[in-house]
Amino acid sequence: MPNVKPGDVLRFNRASTIGSRDFTLKGAPYIDERLFECRVRVLGVDAEPMRIKEKTKRRQRHVKHVKSKHRYTLLRVMDVKVKTVDEVMQMGPRLLRMEGRRWRLRLDFCFGFL
Repeated sequence: MPNVKPGDVLRFNRASTIGSRDFTLKGAPYIDERLFECRVRVLGVDAEPMRIKEKTKRRQRHVKHVKSKHRYTLLRVMDVKVKTVDEVMQMGPRLLRMEGRRWRLRLDFCFGFL
């Protein structure tokens, strides 16, 4: 990630799946950011060793050397808060509708629970 320093606290707003063994919150493609909060702390920015790959074409002697050195941001998840059904209902009644034993969000997000 550009422009982050170790110790910075970030809030993630995109998740495709959040859950545990008891329940799962799935999104298509992402869960609505109003349903959860995820805070992470930046531990550092590391780089992998330089990789050199030789690329050749058939029947030619020329060899091209492609170099790559990717940078990775190390993150630690500090807390993940998933809002309850009551908190979601306070946000707006048009956000949820009941289908059988499952709450279904209008934007094709499903909220399953026991």
